[in-house]
Amino acid sequence: MFLFQRTRNNPDQAPTERDVQTFAAARRISHARMAVVRLGVCAAILLGALIAFMVQNTVSVKVSFLWAEVTLPLAIALLLAMLSGVGGTFGARAASTARRRRLARKRAN
Repeated sequence: MFLFQRTRNNPDQAPTERDVQTFAAARRISHARMAVVRLGVCAAILLGALIAFMVQNTVSVKVSFLWAEVTLPLAIALLLAMLSGVGGTFGARAASTARRRRLARKRAN
């Protein structure tokens, strides 16, 4: 804004290097802020898809696992299956990482 005001008030005067840098710094958006915006947009899209999925899959199903038998909506059953898979994957990855770190510490000593 400063650059535009200065050149508008005195159109014969060329902007200085400091004016240009100040204007560029004011217009620049940090990468972290853009990452937050992208993450928010992705989260909104995923939330919308999740809501549409849950609304479309409301039929009740009977789920049997070992000795337990439960009747719940299809969307909830699928989400629980997905979350258990993701949790198992993260758990296995955490155990593997801990093991590798422990071995690396042993080798360093």
